[in-house]
Amino acid sequence: MNAELLSAANLVAQRIAGSVVAVQPPPKGPKDRATTKQKFAALQTLGADEVLELVWTANASVSALITPSNGSFAIAEDVAEGVITWAKVRHPRVILAPSTAFGREVAGRVAAELGAGLVGDAISIDVIGDTIVSVKPAFSGALVADITCTSPIHMATIRPGVIARSASQKEIRTADPPIDPAKGRITVRSQRRNDDIETLACADIVVGVGMEQPVPHSMNT
Repeated sequence: MNAELLSAANLVAQRIAGSVVAVQPPPKGPKDRATTKQKFAALQTLGADEVLELVWTANASVSALITPSNGSFAIAEDVAEGVITWAKVRHPRVILAPSTAFGREVAGRVAAELGAGLVGDAISIDVIGDTIVSVKPAFSGALVADITCTSPIHMATIRPGVIARSASQKEIRTADPPIDPAKGRITVRSQRRNDDIETLACADIVVGVGMEQPVPHSMNT
């Protein structure tokens, strides 16, 4: 999903002479934290100009760091708080998020705080003239609608598996605004999921196993 979001962001950035800032979620623990440089390199390959790093830390005074509610799980409220604080400093024109359960919650919180228009489940984003346009399916996919926002910031969640991935090697920088500590009002004790539709949507190959069923005569045309 990172590749698709950064591809869409690069398309918009090229047309408005902007730059792309990727948000790096907090690591889940020491082992995950050790791979931060690898993740930065991956984001650079995918086209990010800068990375806003949200890191689990006990030192709340360090700039560009955010203190999580606990040391195991990223909390949508806390991640949104970091993005909101950064946005109030940098005043971005577009903010994109994945159309996943977590991405939609973060995007909704950010949009509400910033007063930004939010297009949910978009399948593409473009610039027409000087206007940012998100494309969203309508009427159960029977047609698509071009949606614009009157707010200074245009936000959209992008449906997984719909935007072509592109590689664009850049010299990456670390965005370093002052980030307030997380609110810490929510503690996640455990997490589990029965299914992950994003994995299926982003899969390069899907193998289906089953038995062909004859078509009933009444369904033949």
